[in-house]
Amino acid sequence: MKQNFKYQETDKVYDLISENYFLLSIFSRFGIPLGFGDKNIKQICEENKVDLNTFLIIVNLLSNPNFFKTTNQVLESLNLKFLIKFLNKSHDYFLNYKFSKIRSELEKALIVGDKPTASVIMKYYDEYVEEVNNHMMYEETTVFIYVNDLLSKKKMLDYNIDIFKKNHDQVESKLQELTSIIIKYYNIDNTNALYNILFDIFVCAEDLKTHNIIEDNLFVPAVELLEQQINNTI
Repeated sequence: MKQNFKYQETDKVYDLISENYFLLSIFSRFGIPLGFGDKNIKQICEENKVDLNTFLIIVNLLSNPNFFKTTNQVLESLNLKFLIKFLNKSHDYFLNYKFSKIRSELEKALIVGDKPTASVIMKYYDEYVEEVNNHMMYEETTVFIYVNDLLSKKKMLDYNIDIFKKNHDQVESKLQELTSIIIKYYNIDNTNALYNILFDIFVCAEDLKTHNIIEDNLFVPAVELLEQQINNTI
């Protein structure tokens, strides 16, 4: 990719992960298995049928989001169909794996402390997960279908990506509020389990934040550009 990116297709995958282990989650959602050897990014993408440009753009965005420039050249290099597939896999990870794992560990950690407070915490968590589930299901059943229709040269006259953009919540913020409640108000003597689950919740919140960064900085602008291109042909 002819961009001034930190990571290029010739960089070795192991070196990239060694510099930023948080990018492991990106490999997982692209369906790329471990066992990289000394292969570079281009080789790994080709072997796993991953769109190289889309992969490089996401990796470079998340490596330095404050300095990443979302130019039209970047957006036109994206494969929107592939990006939607990536976002769907991210949803599946949160809704069908991460949230249930956190809930199970949180319930175990809270069982030794104040039961009324524990009940409030679990209720807060369950309501939060339901809210995120509704958010992500809306994306899958409305937004992604709309974009796929655009890519098929169809256009819904009663919808546009600006509707989604105006109502796109930062879903990680309430998870951070949950950690504040636990840290400030839940007092128990055996803290190992609770500290461990707090760490997992913080990591999950950061992971959700990167998910939003991808949607806000790549997905939405790319769809806006696609809408402009379609409108210009009408």
